[in-house]
Amino acid sequence: MSTGAAEIERLWQVCAPALSDPPRPLPYARGTWGPREAPALPGERGWRVPEVVSPGPCGPHGRVPPSR
Repeated sequence: MSTGAAEIERLWQVCAPALSDPPRPLPYARGTWGPREAPALPGERGWRVPEVVSPGPCGPHGRVPPSR
């Protein structure tokens, strides 16, 4: 699978406003999933934070990353 010119142009259309006027970064504590405001970012669709698993041989989250 590859990305066509139309998809790339659409990506630039969607990203251009954020690139030209980026939002200020929100601080958050090291080792957390992000700032308190993060759950509100996706709007009504919601946000799901993955279950945290103890570090192990499969990586920092205890599971093997998906292959592409």
